[in-house]
Amino acid sequence: MVTLNFKAAASAPSQIQDDAIMGTNNSSIVSKRSVERLYFPDEPHFFRYFVKKPQRRSPLINRGYWLRMRCIDHVVRKFLEKPSKSRKIVVNLGCGYDPLPWQCLSRYPGLCDNVSFVDIDYKELMLKKRDTVNRTPELKEVFTNVEILEGDVLLRSDQYLQIGCDLRDLGALDRALASSFDFKNSEILFVAEVSITYMDANYADDLIEWASKLQARFCLLEQLLPEGISHPFARTMMAHFQKLKTPLKAVEKYPTTSAQQQRFDARGWQHVSARNLWELWGSPDFLSSRDRLALDPVEAFDEYEELALFGCHYVLLVADNINSASVEQLPRTEIKLGAPVPSIGMEIQYSESPKGCGYRRFAAGLPLRSDRTSVRIGNLGGVGLETRSDSCDIYADNLQVGPHPEAWNSQSCPSKRQCHTITDLGDAGSLLCGGRTSPDNALKDCWLYHKWVDTWERVDDLPSPLYRHQAVDVGHGVLISTGRVSFRAISSDYLIWSRRFGWRECNLHGDVPPPTFGATLLAFDTGIASDTSTLKCGIVAGGMLADAVIERGIWEWELDHKAQHPNLRFRRSSLFPDNSEHQQYLARFGANVVNYKNKTYVLGGVIQDKLLGVSDEICAIDAQGSFHDIRRTQDDQAPIPLLVGATIIVTDNNLLITGGGATCFSFGTFWNKGCYTLSPSSNSNSSDAFGFIKTIAPQSQVIGTHTSVPTNHTSAKLTTIHRVRIMSPVDFDQILQTAAPVILEGLDIGCCTKNNQGKLYLRSLSVQSPTDTPSDLSKDYPTLSADFNIPNELEYVKNNSHSAPLRISGPVTMWLHYDVMANVLCQIRGQKRLILFPPHDIMHLGFEPGASSSSINVFERLQDPSLSVTHPYEAILEPGDVLFIPSLWLHTANPETGVSVAVNVFFRDLKTGYGVGRDVYGNRDLQPYEKGRQDIKKIIKAFDKLPKSIQNFYLQRLAAEFQQKSLDI
Repeated sequence: MVTLNFKAAASAPSQIQDDAIMGTNNSSIVSKRSVERLYFPDEPHFFRYFVKKPQRRSPLINRGYWLRMRCIDHVVRKFLEKPSKSRKIVVNLGCGYDPLPWQCLSRYPGLCDNVSFVDIDYKELMLKKRDTVNRTPELKEVFTNVEILEGDVLLRSDQYLQIGCDLRDLGALDRALASSFDFKNSEILFVAEVSITYMDANYADDLIEWASKLQARFCLLEQLLPEGISHPFARTMMAHFQKLKTPLKAVEKYPTTSAQQQRFDARGWQHVSARNLWELWGSPDFLSSRDRLALDPVEAFDEYEELALFGCHYVLLVADNINSASVEQLPRTEIKLGAPVPSIGMEIQYSESPKGCGYRRFAAGLPLRSDRTSVRIGNLGGVGLETRSDSCDIYADNLQVGPHPEAWNSQSCPSKRQCHTITDLGDAGSLLCGGRTSPDNALKDCWLYHKWVDTWERVDDLPSPLYRHQAVDVGHGVLISTGRVSFRAISSDYLIWSRRFGWRECNLHGDVPPPTFGATLLAFDTGIASDTSTLKCGIVAGGMLADAVIERGIWEWELDHKAQHPNLRFRRSSLFPDNSEHQQYLARFGANVVNYKNKTYVLGGVIQDKLLGVSDEICAIDAQGSFHDIRRTQDDQAPIPLLVGATIIVTDNNLLITGGGATCFSFGTFWNKGCYTLSPSSNSNSSDAFGFIKTIAPQSQVIGTHTSVPTNHTSAKLTTIHRVRIMSPVDFDQILQTAAPVILEGLDIGCCTKNNQGKLYLRSLSVQSPTDTPSDLSKDYPTLSADFNIPNELEYVKNNSHSAPLRISGPVTMWLHYDVMANVLCQIRGQKRLILFPPHDIMHLGFEPGASSSSINVFERLQDPSLSVTHPYEAILEPGDVLFIPSLWLHTANPETGVSVAVNVFFRDLKTGYGVGRDVYGNRDLQPYEKGRQDIKKIIKAFDKLPKSIQNFYLQRLAAEFQQKSLDI
């Protein structure tokens, strides 16, 4: 028996820390309750009795705790399944409110006949747990012959025992167990899930050695520091526990799986197996593909880099003194060491950004127009401090660079997104492809950025939405790899885009790799073939498979683009054979790939089974397959970057790393707070270090943040609405997706005339029930309707029409208003001028809350400085023109030639959300808005009894929160 002086541990400071340690239990069980509610709907729920107010945790925390719970369940189940004539005892050390006994009795009743369960923790906590069990029939009635006791043993039954004991007091622990069991002749499983790590390491070691003297198995799950305490995840984790005043004691002494294994070897355990949780996640002996796939329907998940970081920082260790066969030795892949490889020296300069600036993950690098004095580059989109962004951070190698516009020189720009790609095509521009908002909302729009004129051009959409793909320039276009279509589906196509042909699907030949997302895609030049056709070749490696493990294979590919459908041929790589030393460093998920100085650099991401070490995060390959290590030299004061979600951008002389970071499980978010300029040590032409300059945003966002009128504008800039011809319903469907007004020419809408010389404005109402039934030209004016028809190209309008009022007006202006439904305005006779504003201009145009019209006469006040912040569009309609007006676009009209005759066809372009009940005029605001206004009244009423100053204070804060949310969408 190991002895210790426990009295020395019972000091007042120790009691304060003990209380803090007990407090960690509260957060843990709330997270486990979240997992229980979502992932175990068909099992009895036991955490519910210990968690008064359940909370839904984030998908990352849910999946991390699911993995922790699965680890413990796996070890306990294996112990229960092992044949034995002896009594089995499952002892949960530092159990907190964990309901392990109830879960086992519920899940494995046939394995628990000769099993006792023991919960041990601080007495103060166990008294609370005992009270909960005693007053909860669903917990108490599981056991027979329940006794409530005093002393160290607080509750005893035939199946279950509660002990209140400090685990540092091994004498008390030994006596409590001996008083209830012949435990020295029993087979015991000790479970310590993130519990004894809070003890001073020498006390925890004594406990481990004490347990080794028994017929026992020990299951330990606690934190690791595989790359030391300086790693960004480790630093964030340790700071979290320090802040809680519950520092992790064992992890600095035993930071790795091998150190933990040696810890138990040295304390008398005969057989020890230790694996980190990320390795277990991918082990078929621990989780099957079906197990992992079964998680996907529960909630959308795309935080695999962060799950890997979490898993690499936790160990599951199983030690055994019963027999060797009882400890699973999980298979490990043997890595074949190759010959030493050459290294490339890189000097790193760090520049910290201003506070709160440059924080974004999963963005994409964008080359910007530069001049002789400086090089400018951008980091577009991604996830910022609060939510996704459509803004762009600007960096330059000369911090005294001249002014850059506050916004893009484009009315239309890419929307908020992450996990998209931007491919530099030189003077041809930069192609942005796809991305996502949430994991279940992929995007398929593509944009070409023209840096010389600072404008965005919408180009061909992807055939289907896509994110987590890779893109490379192949000389004659952009090659796109497989990626995610949604959080439950992966594309299997490789696509090529060119200005001439748009998107084309490649014909795949040879040993085609399985579909993955987040793969490593490299491209090399191969010279010119005899038929003068330019070929490209490269490598595709890694990526995440559908069952959420990283593909370990590496394939070489060769692209021949001669045919109408380009041919892409694959073969398993001979340069990097399976299980080679360098295979694991190429087979990554979420890495950045750039071509620089005749080599391809792979930076960051994660690999299977282990944490990618700082020394291995960056590597380089040339077209001959030669592998190069990167030898980094940097200032000791520069923080180590976390190359997850970071952006890597190439300039003539440097590589720039900007952005990046991760949500470090439940410990907080780590952000790279500056940018890193990498220059080859041999590069005598390296420029100054890059630094953050400013953030630019789309025009609408910039304007939305100003409440005053800019002094450098005197009037709004009027944009002419484009005229187009469409040939099919598909063409109109594409127009619907753009959600921007357009004039359709050349459509056959029939003919109709109506003379009226008076000064009036008329709109037809239903002839039968004007207050109950929407107006319809074919029913209200049957003799005229034959002269008007909705053209076949507008099939969607016809199939989803709500109403079709006839409009006849003299020289009178129609008021400024918006329509909830989209509509097409078909001009029959006369000329009409319309002014339209995008929905985000509504705050500048005099619309009262709840009103759909404004009293502002735009035609008279368009030059007024008060409207200079708006974005007016102008349409001049001639007979036969059809104007598509998207829903919520503000508009007003004025006949240019006395009398105007037109037909409006309103149609539903949303699947849900319209107001409940009759909507005769097709202009009831959407149901969420109407309900929201009612909720606002309730919120305001809730402040009624407070002083006016306090009401004003909090209502302004709520208003600011609403405004920020509107900008974040």
